[in-house]
Amino acid sequence: MRPTSGSIQAKKGIYRLYLKHTGAYTIRTDNPDYMWQEKIVRVMPYDTVETDFSLLRRIDWSIRGKIIDEETGKPIDATVKLTGRKAKKEVLSDPAAGEYKFWVPSGSYYLYVKALGYKSKKIAVHLSNLATLDQDIALQPRK
Repeated sequence: MRPTSGSIQAKKGIYRLYLKHTGAYTIRTDNPDYMWQEKIVRVMPYDTVETDFSLLRRIDWSIRGKIIDEETGKPIDATVKLTGRKAKKEVLSDPAAGEYKFWVPSGSYYLYVKALGYKSKKIAVHLSNLATLDQDIALQPRK
């Protein structure tokens, strides 16, 4: 394949590439809201080639759970921080239920949990496609 690179922006979903040489080309679509896709097209002299792409929207999945007291099982008002895959998000758990939730793409992350009067905790989690991860976290009271 002949090395060629460039970038174009589709207008109303239609794009045109003007390729000067005969041969095979890899055409790749890339949009942050969609899964990327590649197709190989073969171009002959004086040829017009049409190809369509059906893009799949990227879907974010959730990591959710409850923050509870390790000894009593009661919900805790805590700060839950998520890091990984260029993600840095922070939420407060619901004081009445201890619940928290993040919407993120599949991948590996760390959850950092801290609450007043409790030992902090760091947990590695992995979120797979087509899944919601339930991750309850019990914090140990400081003595």
